[in-house]
Amino acid sequence: AETLSGSDSFSLVMGGLTPATTYYVRAFSGSSPVYGNQVSFTTEASSSEIDEIVIPDTVLSGIYHSQNYIRPTRLVYPNLTSVTGNVGFQQCNNLVQVSMPLLASTQGHLYVNGNQQLERFLAPALTSVRQYAYVAGNTALEFFQACALQDIFCDGNGEPYTYVANNNPAANICFGNITLHGTALTTAPVTSFSHNSAVAGGTFTMRCSSFGTAGICWSTSPNPTVNDSKAETLSGSDSFSLVMGGLTPATTYYVRAFSGSSPVYGNQVSFTTLP
Repeated sequence: AETLSGSDSFSLVMGGLTPATTYYVRAFSGSSPVYGNQVSFTTEASSSEIDEIVIPDTVLSGIYHSQNYIRPTRLVYPNLTSVTGNVGFQQCNNLVQVSMPLLASTQGHLYVNGNQQLERFLAPALTSVRQYAYVAGNTALEFFQACALQDIFCDGNGEPYTYVANNNPAANICFGNITLHGTALTTAPVTSFSHNSAVAGGTFTMRCSSFGTAGICWSTSPNPTVNDSKAETLSGSDSFSLVMGGLTPATTYYVRAFSGSSPVYGNQVSFTTLP
């Protein structure tokens, strides 16, 4: 398609295209053409070529799809508001769209992985999930709509996280301003200190694992880490205390409780050993 124009910008209609087909486009100018850069796009499949499966439930115990559809397929959950387990779509062939317009929360994770024909995943009302949101390997993905997602909570199996990788580079993947509600703990005031030892500890206000590392670290400089002096234990208790030994008399120390191999730290407290 071409036109005569004196404008710096122009647009033209490409007609007679085939549904569900990838096209490559370059602008050009002149009878001995000068070409612009190449862009590509894929036309939508016509509605008559897409099978639609409607799941009418308002609450589900879990969703897990890992299957091949014979024809391009759209899954629609028009009434679904919550899922008490996981939501997962794994390597589904010919799954082109998932629509969950009312889904607000899932008590399990959100997992959308390796769906090679998936173009759209629509969950505009989703605000919270458990442990993680994982979107990876969906090479045809155009739009992933979870723009209201704000909270990801731990569920006893690990720290909450998001993972987005190896999708269509042009995909619009929309999440909200997510807060990860993971392990959190406070550092207890230091007690029973002498000239060369003291007792410190912490209390978990949220714990993502029922059993794991709990410890304290200390230094003569503020904001100590596990690379400084530390004491740790394996515990399933919400509160713990440990002994700091080998301290220097009449010296101020800074202490923080911590948990995990990729440490989460509590607040800092300080104390001064006896002369």
